[in-house]
Amino acid sequence: MNILCFVILLIFLASLPVRSFPILSQPSSNERTKLHMAIKSKDLKGATPNDQNAGSIASRLSKAAKEAAEKRGLNGTPMPLPTGMQEDDDSSLSSIAKLAQSIDEELLHPRDGYRPSRETSSIRLLLDHNDSTEADEGLTLSLGCRHVAVVFSKPLSDDQITTEYASRLVSLARLMKYENYRPELICFCGSPLAEGDGLVTATSAGVVFLRHLCSANEISLENTNLCIITQDEDELSWTESSLHPLVQEVIGRGYLKDWLEQSDVYERPTDEYGLMRQRQRKNIHVHLTLVSTDYHLCNLNDIHVRSPRQSPLNALQHKIDHAAKVYKGIAKSTWCFRYATYPYVYSKSEVAAFLGKCYLMSQELRPLLVNLRGVANEGEFFQRDNYRALVGTRRALVGLVEEVNNAFHQTRSNKETTFTTPGNLKAELQKTIVKTPFQDGTMSADVALESALLSLGRCVDLVRPAGTLSATSVSHADWTDAVAKLEYFLDVMQRCCDPDRPLPACDWGKLSLENVKTSFSTTTGLPHSFSHDIILYRYDPNIIS
Repeated sequence: MNILCFVILLIFLASLPVRSFPILSQPSSNERTKLHMAIKSKDLKGATPNDQNAGSIASRLSKAAKEAAEKRGLNGTPMPLPTGMQEDDDSSLSSIAKLAQSIDEELLHPRDGYRPSRETSSIRLLLDHNDSTEADEGLTLSLGCRHVAVVFSKPLSDDQITTEYASRLVSLARLMKYENYRPELICFCGSPLAEGDGLVTATSAGVVFLRHLCSANEISLENTNLCIITQDEDELSWTESSLHPLVQEVIGRGYLKDWLEQSDVYERPTDEYGLMRQRQRKNIHVHLTLVSTDYHLCNLNDIHVRSPRQSPLNALQHKIDHAAKVYKGIAKSTWCFRYATYPYVYSKSEVAAFLGKCYLMSQELRPLLVNLRGVANEGEFFQRDNYRALVGTRRALVGLVEEVNNAFHQTRSNKETTFTTPGNLKAELQKTIVKTPFQDGTMSADVALESALLSLGRCVDLVRPAGTLSATSVSHADWTDAVAKLEYFLDVMQRCCDPDRPLPACDWGKLSLENVKTSFSTTTGLPHSFSHDIILYRYDPNIIS
């Protein structure tokens, strides 16, 4: 009976499919591959440091991102993860590039309202620097502090000082008038050559205008020296050596040596190890107040933040410190920014307002030019903040030009315009003739804008692989070509979009404070908190002739 039951059981087992008992069968080739991958993926979680690869790093970062997203959930409810970070989906994070793309998507478009703590606004970074500098050891109360004002000039127009240049000098005059600022030295930085066929340099005109301002507003220049700092043309575009002539002037004329001799402040009697010094060196504090227009100083500060190796401010600080050691002293150098609001943020002329907006957008790419030159010379890495500024500026400029063209076509077809841009703006741009970078070449402003945008678009295409962390690398020839395309764009925009014009002669006699009305800040459309940076006199930047 037992033998019969055993035989029946064997017959029953033999009738069943073999694949139902994987332990009794050999896995197929495909099944072995899947089993090997599953075991490998599990082993990665507990792999040793020698076994880790890009996949394990991506998995761990993905897990950390998921945990952070859950912690940021409102009322304890986990927030949905961005694309590429869904649960049980690590295949999309198999590379660092894909992981970076997913993180960028979360930072740019957070689903829970989260924003990164790092501030990227140029003007806010500038203001934060000023606040930290003012709070640093009480600069104005420092006994050994020597104040130096540095005014960055702007090229003249027909040997006349321009409205924007005047606003920079008036900003310094307001600082001296209302905040009792008395610098030992005021430096005017600019080119030693006159503009075009002119006879007057920008720095000389700035000295004359500032003296006129101080005389009209009863500002004393006693015990204040004025000097002119000549810069080469290449140094006007914020290179590392842009401020070297300033240090050479301070050292060459003996200002630094005299300040050290007159100082009554010495370093501590003990060194950092607590040992007594054999000889205490004199200590001075050189504080620079950099005076210019807001966008100009923002570019300088952005270069200092994004490209510290090419920062003129870092080079300035190093040279002053080195020069003080030559005289067996110590010089601490700091700086702050005194900006004047760009005068063409508002204008009754639609053309001047439009060109001013385009000009400001183009100037935001100056830090990018410095960064690209450093990359092309193999001196630094490409900064993604600059790439974002490049893409955003091109998109905004293309939108402006398209709006002008669409408004123009609607006006020609006698249709009611649906744009805020006036329909005759393109016609006015066509009448405006500007010089081209080529010899004796001219073109209308609208054609120049389109030519500049084409060059900017080509620059975007060349650097896109580096800006998006693509697997494709950018060759050295492409970096050099990108620099050339961006230089052409900035040159054309400088020629055709800068609405700055000579300050009317009749306004030279209206620079006293009595002529300023309290409602002046509302004229520019700016908040009253910025009224102290707006120029003293009323003006109307009219349409370009």
